[in-house]
Amino acid sequence: MGKIRILKTSYLKRKIKEYLIKLSLVDYRLLRKKKESKNLLIITLDALGDNIVKSKTIEILTNEFRKENTYILCKNKWKSIYELQGYKNIFVDETKWSVFYKIKQYRKLNRIGFNTVAIMNHSYIPEEADYILSGEKYDMSENVDYILDKHIIILKKILGKEFNLEDVKPDMRKYFLERKYKNIISIAIGTADYIKTPTYLNLKKYIQELLKYKKEIYVLGSGEKQKKIAKKLKEEIKSDLIIDCIDTLTLKEVIQVIKDSELFIGGDSGLYNIAFSLGVNTICLHWSKQKTPWEHKEENIKILKGKGGREFIDKKYGTDILNSITFEQIQDSIEKLNILMEK
Repeated sequence: MGKIRILKTSYLKRKIKEYLIKLSLVDYRLLRKKKESKNLLIITLDALGDNIVKSKTIEILTNEFRKENTYILCKNKWKSIYELQGYKNIFVDETKWSVFYKIKQYRKLNRIGFNTVAIMNHSYIPEEADYILSGEKYDMSENVDYILDKHIIILKKILGKEFNLEDVKPDMRKYFLERKYKNIISIAIGTADYIKTPTYLNLKKYIQELLKYKKEIYVLGSGEKQKKIAKKLKEEIKSDLIIDCIDTLTLKEVIQVIKDSELFIGGDSGLYNIAFSLGVNTICLHWSKQKTPWEHKEENIKILKGKGGREFIDKKYGTDILNSITFEQIQDSIEKLNILMEK
């Protein structure tokens, strides 16, 4: 039997860290005074795809509060996304960072003071929201059928205005006006979740078939596990058309590759959401039999699901739905997308 959650060392360390941070802010809590402020704090401490999808909604809020009054609190890994969009007041945090850094960080944020705090949580409200002691707080914890509905809800709460899905649809194309790559396909070989990641054999088969289109195939991803997979794919397939980009490009460069692709293929991941924000022809290899809130209904996006079945269950990767997607489904989607990719 595993340890009870409250007895796990990681859990206890996290709780001690939370206690110390809150203790360090007690003077702000006790002496808290309502002061005039025009500042907006946006708390967006989730994953890559979440931050990309929020870009238009954050822009709408920024237009109301002005850029100089807008502050972003995000993961350090995604700081470059906000720098790209011209935000200056960016604060970063990571779960495992030093408690001393966090104390300094949240004392500084509380000194600034905020009129409005937008907690842009696509799932749970992050604990860091409790460290902000000024401003009216708004979150987007409502259950929705489609992720962008959360954005419409929080904008109505904060601005008192009605918006529709087209209003909040992200569009990152304006930050990538130049074309640097031609005649390429990009494929994300993995995701942060094993159940959303195709098996190696399926990846190999897909890439082998895609090579018939005589396009360079840019393999995208990050981390040691995906580096090993990409290396193995190149060694076994032996084609100069396969370009291994794992951990060799900056996030901005990865976005450029996806933007310039004739076709992006990947799982339900951050890179898939980047492709969505760029209006790129996309094939999403999906893992769930049921419809999920992250399925974007766009003419240029085809979401594929296999027939499923016990024979497609892998002990480590994917689901039976994901693992039973055939290349024939991919080929059919390419034809429906009307992509000019002659063999």
